[in-house]
Amino acid sequence: MEGHRIGVISDTHGLLRPETAAVLKTCEIILHAGDVGKPEVLRQLRSIADTRAVRGNVDSVRLKDFYALEACPEDLPENLPEELETELWGFRIYMIHDKKQIRLRGGDENSGTGYVQADPPDHEGRGRRKENPGDCCPASH
Repeated sequence: MEGHRIGVISDTHGLLRPETAAVLKTCEIILHAGDVGKPEVLRQLRSIADTRAVRGNVDSVRLKDFYALEACPEDLPENLPEELETELWGFRIYMIHDKKQIRLRGGDENSGTGYVQADPPDHEGRGRRKENPGDCCPASH
């Protein structure tokens, strides 16, 4: 992925801070590892760069009951997939919010919530890269 910049975030809990958005504007793609919180956050991220996201525990509630939206269904965090497998620039990317779900799928425990894993294109002698972006927004925002 040399020469490419990926923004990896999670746990925005409905708030995308201006300083976070400023950093993400330097990225080609944004990976959000769950707990988006509000549809506005997805819309903001998508206006910055190509955004791929998974659903976190905060996103599992039926938010459309709380927000009067004229938005597309893909703007609702509750409609995000629980996990994502994709490929970027020859790297396989796997993303899920809850590390307990990784263990259920045969993964390992070397991560926390907001788990992103990238496998390099040649798997010989090179390990997996694991990212845990942690909270992007404090719980008491």
